[in-house]
Amino acid sequence: MFKWFLIEELMQKLFLLIFLSAFLGCSSSQNSIETLKKTAHEKFGENYYLSFNANKTFVICTDKKPVKPYSSFSFFIYELENNSILLIESVRNGSAYWLDESKVKVKWVLGIDISNKWKKNPTEYVYDISTKKKYYSGEQKLRN
Repeated sequence: MFKWFLIEELMQKLFLLIFLSAFLGCSSSQNSIETLKKTAHEKFGENYYLSFNANKTFVICTDKKPVKPYSSFSFFIYELENNSILLIESVRNGSAYWLDESKVKVKWVLGIDISNKWKKNPTEYVYDISTKKKYYSGEQKLRN
């Protein structure tokens, strides 16, 4: 005769294992968020904004100061899995936003440079998280 109590015991252990793995996964994710918030507070004080990518693996953290003409815009890109900063940047009158899960577009306004008025300077780039490279608009090559 088949032992139903063995199946019931196995199901209980399986349920407990699934529950514990889900709980531990959430707590490590929560620790990453807390570390991110601590890092953001160290860099920007109380005034920061977090923008997660679609799968919530990376975050753009920006300074939320009032915008003034030609003021600097500071941000960093943070990887939650490794609790690490991938890129720290500060640009004049800028913005940073997600293009997709692994690419961030950064734009800024140039000041007036009389000595270089005929030279076309880039005013935006796309940062690719997977390659850790900046791709400037209007350029075929990339810069580090």
